[in-house]
Amino acid sequence: NFYKTELNKEEMYIRYIHKLYDLHLKAQNFTEAAYTLLLYDELLEWSDRPLREFLNYPMQTEWQRKEYLHLTIIQNFDRGKCWENGIILCRKIAEQYESYYDYRNLSKMRMMEASLYDKIMDQQRLEPEFFRVGFYGKKFPFFLRIYLMIPIHFCIMCSWFFPYFSQNKEFVCRGHDYERLEAFQQRMLNEFPHAIAMQHANQPDETIFQAEAQYLQIYAVTPIPENQEVLQRDGIPDNIKSFYKVNHIWRFRYDRPFHKGTKDKENEFKSLWVERTTLILVQSLPGISRWFEVEKREVVSMRLIAMCIVLLYFCIHSSLENNLKINCPDVIYLCKF
Repeated sequence: NFYKTELNKEEMYIRYIHKLYDLHLKAQNFTEAAYTLLLYDELLEWSDRPLREFLNYPMQTEWQRKEYLHLTIIQNFDRGKCWENGIILCRKIAEQYESYYDYRNLSKMRMMEASLYDKIMDQQRLEPEFFRVGFYGKKFPFFLRIYLMIPIHFCIMCSWFFPYFSQNKEFVCRGHDYERLEAFQQRMLNEFPHAIAMQHANQPDETIFQAEAQYLQIYAVTPIPENQEVLQRDGIPDNIKSFYKVNHIWRFRYDRPFHKGTKDKENEFKSLWVERTTLILVQSLPGISRWFEVEKREVVSMRLIAMCIVLLYFCIHSSLENNLKINCPDVIYLCKF
């Protein structure tokens, strides 16, 4: 928000919003396009203040422009299969229609809202993969033109929209539909053909940080949903739960098993530990970009058996406290090692 707050250039800010919006539409990133246009919508009020002709908008009242933006954003959330977010906006605009006794449009909006509920229940949607990407070394470009192949001058103007590159930073990316780790790695190596792909998930040392080269460290990460109650409650259809598993996600985790001390040949589980890394982003995914920088990382190491016991305890305690079905995917996952 540099242009809006520090330079007080709101018009410039709005122009860049629409440039990014157009780029997302061309790339068929409909969810990101909706979040981007929402930035402009949030600047407006439901008022009769007249607005001049601007960009592709005609001269109209602030209420009319906000109504148009709401409808456009709902359409993009619909195309991105992010129907829950569209429902929230349907309710907001329905309140306005009701306050003006505009029952014709209120009826249309309620039917639109109902159609989004039907899509949640009837249509299949994929859960995207998420990837953590570390950029190490001194040879990466000043601005990372990662996701959209955009001109460098646009990156400079809109640096607050895109991952601003300072060497040795890490990001989490929301992958495309059907995109798995191998395909994502290849896409990144095609974007940076001189980069060296690191074959381990260990945190790089100072030698890598200061190297006159490009190093890419990529691995899949697991989203940590905020709304655990919905996911654990019995009787809620999977079509509903799937949204909360991969939306409004701030935190991601990665587990790395390793042996601490001498490996016991008779029972290797004695020396087996798990290093759990939690990544906390500057903004939640999805958002105005498929990429957001990791703001904070938390690392905890624990003996595998001890971690299973702790997870099992909290899982059972939480389930009994909330009268929910016991479901411990973490324990099942760890016991595979």
